[in-house]
Amino acid sequence: CESLVKLPCLNHLASLDSLHLEGCCSLKKFPELPKNISFLNLHETGIEEVPDSIEHLTGLEMLFLSYTRVKNVSTRISKLESLWLLDLSHCSIAEFPETPINLRELRLPGTEIEEVPSRFDCQSSLTLLDLSGTSITTVDVASLVIRFENLEHLKINYCDNLELLSEVPPNLSYLEAHGCTSLEKVTFIDQNLFEVPNGIFMIFSDCFNFNKDSIDNIEETAMFKVGAQVERWISLWESGCESQSLFLCFPGNEISANKFEFQSLNSSINLKIAPNWRIGGRFLAFAICLVADLTNCSHYKDTERICEYQLKATSGGNEKFKTKWSDRQWRDFESDLEFKGEHVLIMFNDNMVKKDKDYEEASFEFHIKGQNSWVKDRFDDIKVKKCGVHVFYVDEDQFGEMSNGESDEDQIDETSSDASDEDQEMCNIEEMSKDVSYVEEDIPDPIALRKRRKPN
Repeated sequence: CESLVKLPCLNHLASLDSLHLEGCCSLKKFPELPKNISFLNLHETGIEEVPDSIEHLTGLEMLFLSYTRVKNVSTRISKLESLWLLDLSHCSIAEFPETPINLRELRLPGTEIEEVPSRFDCQSSLTLLDLSGTSITTVDVASLVIRFENLEHLKINYCDNLELLSEVPPNLSYLEAHGCTSLEKVTFIDQNLFEVPNGIFMIFSDCFNFNKDSIDNIEETAMFKVGAQVERWISLWESGCESQSLFLCFPGNEISANKFEFQSLNSSINLKIAPNWRIGGRFLAFAICLVADLTNCSHYKDTERICEYQLKATSGGNEKFKTKWSDRQWRDFESDLEFKGEHVLIMFNDNMVKKDKDYEEASFEFHIKGQNSWVKDRFDDIKVKKCGVHVFYVDEDQFGEMSNGESDEDQIDETSSDASDEDQEMCNIEEMSKDVSYVEEDIPDPIALRKRRKPN
């Protein structure tokens, strides 16, 4: 319908529920529609503005204006209490639009917006905000979360002018900051101020201008979040807990020795489990870190990161486990993003938490596989160049005892404190003989560093 220039007034069609006008590139005027219409698709039309009359569409729930010529959006759009999705992708708007109170998804990629206002006039229900490909230079995530208290998903891919991403709060579950080539600094809010989400996905891939402090901040935040998820999973072990997972990615080829005490220069690693000297039982949890070249990942329909591991008990018995992280589990992730060079991946999920059955050794094998887009059921291997593991040791009875008034310090030890110095030294010597790297310094356990909540 490229020749459609004008629509007649349709506001008398009371039963009209949806209208699809995508591709009508000659249509320049916003149509007159009945107030009860709920779906309106104006993608790739020639419409130049959203007029004040938009306030009459009180039943409108979804409005698509992507790839139009819209430069101005009436502030009266904020009166549409039924509107939950607004797509202004690749429009010419330069100002952040007013948002209706019940809007949940706001898509603004490729617009001319240069800044996100730090203050807003009203609260909102926004959960997803996409600012990818805009000219913003600074994003104060804390201000966004104050304004959009339900914000969970933030996408800022390919923001070439973005230099600072500040005050990222722990309750943000999904963050894409891919290809932000000027991004130097990332900071995070005090981790204890917010609840850590059940599922966490954060990528800073191809952000090659990161300074060391930012990488340290990301690693520290990752380990804190994993510690919080481990705590939650164990505290609700018997009653059941929602699935816990974490995936973080940033450019680099070094695994932090302070965060991952066991390391290897290939895709496999063996390690010693510290003995349990306490009377009660305990849990083991494993966070993993990989280094891989992701250059060809954009060619794949899906990418899987797989961990196969085995736990050996003092009795000689072995148990085998397998877990994976797939692009498919993140509904908003665009797996066709272009990656360049080596990246560090930090990962965890609740299948990496096990009740200790007097285990003394653990062995891990890591794989990354890309599902070929052209050949059905074909998966190509992506080489894992380095790997690292951090072990959390958590006493089984600590949650019940805490309810009796004991302090955090009485309950949680640092990672290596379960073993005596002599036993730990023996573990180190044995690991060195197996050509597996071990760092002898104390590794602070993120669980021990955060203020605990009593389980429900």
